[in-house]
Amino acid sequence: MSISSPSHQIREFSVLLPVYAGETSGNLEKCMNSIAASTCLPRQVVVVEDGPLPAELHRAIDAYHDILPLDHVRLRQNVGLAEALNAGLQECECDNVARCDADDVNRADRFQRQIDVLGKHAEIGIVGSDTTEFDAEDGTWRAGRRLPASPDALERFARMRNPLNHPTIMYRRSVILSVGGYPNFHGLEDYALWVRCLLRGVKIMNIPEPLVHMRVGSSQFGRRRGVRYARAELALARSFYESGFLDLRGYLWFLASRIPVRMLPTPLVALVYRSMLR
Repeated sequence: MSISSPSHQIREFSVLLPVYAGETSGNLEKCMNSIAASTCLPRQVVVVEDGPLPAELHRAIDAYHDILPLDHVRLRQNVGLAEALNAGLQECECDNVARCDADDVNRADRFQRQIDVLGKHAEIGIVGSDTTEFDAEDGTWRAGRRLPASPDALERFARMRNPLNHPTIMYRRSVILSVGGYPNFHGLEDYALWVRCLLRGVKIMNIPEPLVHMRVGSSQFGRRRGVRYARAELALARSFYESGFLDLRGYLWFLASRIPVRMLPTPLVALVYRSMLR
């Protein structure tokens, strides 16, 4: 278990970390280790237990109480990512909040880089980064998701694809709460949130370096297909059109390019997702 150096500075930000029963203790420990080894440390780590957790996950979390400033939000049942994050946001004490996924690993300088951006650019409400990807099944690393960097380029990109990598985000809590928090779009709550923010004039930014190493696999892509996901895509497109974010041409293109993919077999979803949807 990694323990951070006492010389690492504590900065005014919270980490928001949801955990559910399907996670493994090994992955969670790697995530926690990466937070503890950061060049700047959070004032608070809010662990949202999204429903009952098995004993091994409780043990993994408890092992970090003397290493990280953990606060717990315990939900009686699994409510899904949007509701879990909204519950966690209510408990975050700092305005700057870093999102982490329990199976990802953060580069040591991730938080420092992002806190510096928000400190220097008052107009930026959300900052993310590029990623690298680790295939949990064959053990290989690959280039992850590369995104535009500037606010203007990201706003244009958002009319076709999700403009930010959710597990890499640091945002201002006040901004997220001002737009009502995460909306409930199955698997697409982050995309819907970014567009809500853009419609309110919030500027978003991406650091064009992989500051988070994301774990991927067939189970992840399997969750990105099916009727329920297609319905969420339809509802998301409709909300973008009704809000004026997409014009009619953009709305039709959005539907045609995204919804049919959700009905493909998992291997094809993975292929299309890596090359198009993200």
